[in-house]
Amino acid sequence: MPANIPEQLHDLSTYYFHVSRRDPANLISFVRGYYQGDREPTLLRLIQMYLRREYGIEDVINSWIDQIEHLAFERDLDWLSTFEGLLAELKERDVDELPVEDWGPEFTEISDLGLPLPTYTDDQGQSLRRGTIVRLGDRVGEKYRRTKFYDPQLRNPSWSLFYPAVEGFPFTQFFHQQATDDLGPVRLGACFPIFSGLCLPIEDIRERDGSVYVYTPLFEIAWEAACGVGEVELEVGARYEEADRHWVADLRAQLGVFRQGLYTLAEAGGHPLRLLTRQCFKYLNHHPRFEWQRARRSLKGEWYLLK
Repeated sequence: MPANIPEQLHDLSTYYFHVSRRDPANLISFVRGYYQGDREPTLLRLIQMYLRREYGIEDVINSWIDQIEHLAFERDLDWLSTFEGLLAELKERDVDELPVEDWGPEFTEISDLGLPLPTYTDDQGQSLRRGTIVRLGDRVGEKYRRTKFYDPQLRNPSWSLFYPAVEGFPFTQFFHQQATDDLGPVRLGACFPIFSGLCLPIEDIRERDGSVYVYTPLFEIAWEAACGVGEVELEVGARYEEADRHWVADLRAQLGVFRQGLYTLAEAGGHPLRLLTRQCFKYLNHHPRFEWQRARRSLKGEWYLLK
């Protein structure tokens, strides 16, 4: 963590009490002004990481303002008192105890995809080939009720649908390769629950180390294991919808840009999975694809009901 964090904490804690009108809107305006010019917003990033690590409050989709609102609800306090308490809490910590970005490896390289299979009949007698449509199972369930997309009035929403989940898709991994730019095959991590119900075509089937892997435009699926727990199924008569095609193409492109070094790690949010989280939110916010979606967020950060 940068050494100037204690200085920024001191400045904000001191200058804040000279603000003429002490309310959330004026304070937020003051803080934003404090970081204009040459200053890097390292303290705001610290606040976001701290609230994620210490209180489990999501920090990619939530701004630091949203996170403090969430904490205020949990503590049954107003926003301003919560912010003041948080600054005091941070000042009591040694710099070495403050959080740093702690995500794991960016990608896992796949040295050999294995033996190509033109067709494959699985343990359930289902026949797979290139072009066969597979559907991801339902890992959303009732969890949508805890999202702002369903209830925009929530002050402590859950964003777990936009991250790998324990009861999610462990056998369906994000996958990327781009032969035209010499970007070899890599897997990134488990598919997010928000992809539930997505239909995708099979692009490749491979056998490796005694297991069969199915490749779609975005995922590597350990087929038998995934089928065994209902992560995927064949969908007779289903289509790869045009809107979903654009969504998947955008995600693939974002990963390609990152892997070519055109995004810094900071611009990706600290990890390419966080880049995907942000892109998934943007897509869902502009292109509702679930029946339960009732709200979206404006460019100003305000949530409103869909008509």
